[in-house]
Amino acid sequence: MFTLARRKCCTSSRGPARRASRAPRIRSPMVVVGAMAPPIPLDDIHPTVPRLDLSARQSARLDEGAVAPSMMDERGVTPTLMGERSFRVLVSPEVGCRWMTQFTGVIPTGRAPLHAHPHEEAVYILAGSGRLWIEEAPVGDLRPGSVVFFPIGVRHTLENTERENMKVLGAFSPAGSPQAKLSPVRQRPAG
Repeated sequence: MFTLARRKCCTSSRGPARRASRAPRIRSPMVVVGAMAPPIPLDDIHPTVPRLDLSARQSARLDEGAVAPSMMDERGVTPTLMGERSFRVLVSPEVGCRWMTQFTGVIPTGRAPLHAHPHEEAVYILAGSGRLWIEEAPVGDLRPGSVVFFPIGVRHTLENTERENMKVLGAFSPAGSPQAKLSPVRQRPAG
């Protein structure tokens, strides 16, 4: 596991030190967590989408006028192209989710231009490997099981360094689109 957010250390050889009167300074707003997860053989995943049975629901929030749970098969969602990359929005306000958007993305070999979003973003690498870029600097290697969190406005991109496509699972909060970008004036530096 690794992280890009560095915090001042609060320990010494004699044990935990007393905390300073001010909060630790975070040098980077970015957190990257890499897991030693084995690669997921995507060709072996054949999800079945059972019909939801809501007859036994007990929740007071699930009345007839409220949004009901829903299920779908990713393969039934038409991909949206963004340059050479594509994504499928799976969960969004269109299906009743008010606070987040979940999507899958396919990243071919190469690196897209740096960009920033008007929402927080978390990305999980499902397949493939590559490099994480913040501003104009490579800051970490990505592989299946790596997780990256981007705060609002931080310029970033994922680079696929392999011949095979990289596949990611991502989420935005509040709900938004992978196509939503901040203008360069509204983007903030990572440090």
